[in-house]
Amino acid sequence: MEHRMPRQDPVNDARFYESLIKPPHLRSPDDIQNVYDQLRQLDTFSNLYNGPLKAICHTARYERHPAQFILFRDGDVARSWYILLSGSVFIENHIYLPYGCFGKRNGQSQRRAHNCVLLQESEMIV
Repeated sequence: MEHRMPRQDPVNDARFYESLIKPPHLRSPDDIQNVYDQLRQLDTFSNLYNGPLKAICHTARYERHPAQFILFRDGDVARSWYILLSGSVFIENHIYLPYGCFGKRNGQSQRRAHNCVLLQESEMIV
């Protein structure tokens, strides 16, 4: 029987934030591990192989924006996708809540198909 550690809430983990807020090129191996340990617990990454997840941990950035901020607009080039840590986001009749991911390319186009507006102050991984 596999023993799993109880899920930690990244929003309440100071080490996670300290590691994620650092510019990616300044992260230590411990910082990468802190980010990895928290992201591994999210459903989005639960089945991802270690290599790709470690690569994400090396490049992921932290962003925080105010309510009513327009994160991207219809027609913008889709350069990133996002994992919401706190707050809420509205995109074409959908509201995204913490730990939801959004902004992925649709496969056909590299341009955004809709506007993305933050409904409240929000923190995210980019």
